[in-house]
Amino acid sequence: MKTQSSNSLQFQLLEKIKNTLPASSSLVIEISDILGVSQDSAYRRLRGETALTIDEVYKLCSQYKISFDALYSHDADTVSFMYQSLQFNETGFSGYLHSIYEHLKQINKAPSRQVVYMAEDLPIFYHFKYPELAAFKLFYWMKSVMAVPSFEGKKFHASHISDDHIDVCKKIFDSYASVPSVEIWTETTGSSLIKQIEYFWESGQFQHRDDALFICEQVRQEFEFIEKQAALSKKLTDEKNISENAPEYQLYNCELELGNNCILVKMGESKAVYFTHIAFNKLVTTHNSFCNETEDWMKGMIKKSVLISGTSEKLRYRFFAKAFEQLDILVKAIKN
Repeated sequence: MKTQSSNSLQFQLLEKIKNTLPASSSLVIEISDILGVSQDSAYRRLRGETALTIDEVYKLCSQYKISFDALYSHDADTVSFMYQSLQFNETGFSGYLHSIYEHLKQINKAPSRQVVYMAEDLPIFYHFKYPELAAFKLFYWMKSVMAVPSFEGKKFHASHISDDHIDVCKKIFDSYASVPSVEIWTETTGSSLIKQIEYFWESGQFQHRDDALFICEQVRQEFEFIEKQAALSKKLTDEKNISENAPEYQLYNCELELGNNCILVKMGESKAVYFTHIAFNKLVTTHNSFCNETEDWMKGMIKKSVLISGTSEKLRYRFFAKAFEQLDILVKAIKN
């Protein structure tokens, strides 16, 4: 005989899934397809007449990126995170990229959605708009952070990164461009990328001077793109085609140190928090109390920040001018 508490947890899980689906989707069909059961069997699970098995819970949580223990954990001192272990090779990195893309696809299915991004570093999604810059970031991560053996002794050239990796990166950028977002930056948010390029140049890890200069030019385009996006208060996929129905975008300048990259994702009534780990990997939790506390903290940080998107033209110009100045200093050093 099923207990009320077990039914309650099952209902909570299924309700979380429902909240992430567009209005046009059928929860019954989704459950039926994922679990490989008839629609009648799916209905029985939705009504609580049939309990989900452990294997079925695992399938659903994996598909919808939900931490099941977050449904029953009421201990504020215990929060569970989902984590995808990295294999220190190119295949493992491909899995990492595809996992980001799958998360974004799931977010975009939600009828209402928003990303709030506390950005100590430039959001990686923007790098992926530019093929050579995406290649540089992937090369940097695999060589300098992961120490992938096949990159040992190599100097950067975009050809070292496969077309498949770059294709996934473009899909990741396009998916992020579809999500309404609030980003909170500091004046040093763009610095880490510039320092990475500077480190590679000074340690002789570019094949050619022109490669380094071309990456700098794409960083300039990246800054210009984000600045234009902020001016319009809309997410963009490119600079020319601007849709009136483009997702909302807000950019804040925070004078306080953020300490880490932290992302809050809201999908209907469901929430998830992402933290960076090992420079670029992610830890994810859907723990309700933790997500709510994180959202409250973010709201407090936003109150202490200055909105530089929309009509804040002078503040926005000054903010990005500092980033361009840092980039100009690096370009001059490379040319000399």
